[in-house]
Amino acid sequence: MSAIIRGTLPAQTAGGATSTTNLGTVPYVGGTNNHLRKVTLTAPVGMSTATANASDNVTVEIGRTRAGTRVVVASLTTDVAGGSIVASTPKSITVTEATVAASSVKPGDLFDCKLTQAGSGVALAAGCIVEVELD
Repeated sequence: MSAIIRGTLPAQTAGGATSTTNLGTVPYVGGTNNHLRKVTLTAPVGMSTATANASDNVTVEIGRTRAGTRVVVASLTTDVAGGSIVASTPKSITVTEATVAASSVKPGDLFDCKLTQAGSGVALAAGCIVEVELD
């Protein structure tokens, strides 16, 4: 049985302060061990494309906290390598913590999304949706 933890992000101005939004807590899903399978970000309808370059960008970082310890499990930077964020188009966020993908995610673990601007940054409209898929 799978579960999706979904959170909606507030707006962030280009070059704005770093912000962290709680996405949700892992529920009990058909057992005590779940596995992180996929993380996506979908910008709302009508949002201008978040196009960036090597010095002016935003990093979207997904963290998992257990017993007070936060580990980065996925991240995406809107630079040349990471690409743009386009309205209504799900963007995969690379799972960067192999042990989280390969091992269990426990009920009660908290997922969050941290947005960090670099240089002049990139504006993100309110309503971007982050989904963390577990199975």
